[in-house]
Amino acid sequence: MIQALVVTFLSINITIGYIVASVLFKQLASTKAGSIMEQLLSGLYLADVLILIAILGILFIKKQFGFKKHSSLLASLGLVLGNGFYVFPLMTKLKILGADATVLSMNFSGWHAVSQIIFMLTLGFVLFWWLVVYQRTYSASFDKGV
Repeated sequence: MIQALVVTFLSINITIGYIVASVLFKQLASTKAGSIMEQLLSGLYLADVLILIAILGILFIKKQFGFKKHSSLLASLGLVLGNGFYVFPLMTKLKILGADATVLSMNFSGWHAVSQIIFMLTLGFVLFWWLVVYQRTYSASFDKGV
């Protein structure tokens, strides 16, 4: 179950964040593509939070949870929450206010770069946890019976 959740997490993030976004911005006007991506990303952030909580919940129920061992998952959850509830709404507000609007001396492009860095870090932390911590700590039988 955990492996399926991790694969789902990585797949939907890579698909929406990189593949769909690239196609939309190549095929549509930037305002239309941005509007569609805004809708997709708001759903994606919710899905990310639910998936990460599900993984952490399974580990907790199986009495396998530890802050140190799963710090990269906790960091990913914090990053998704920060991106979804702070950076993303901030970017939406900046788009409405126009090209000259800034928050903390950064315009939309600057905050978009921050969002992308957070997005990549989140994927990196989940991938690290899955390939290093999960594979070393749990046997293949861990996912059975959940």
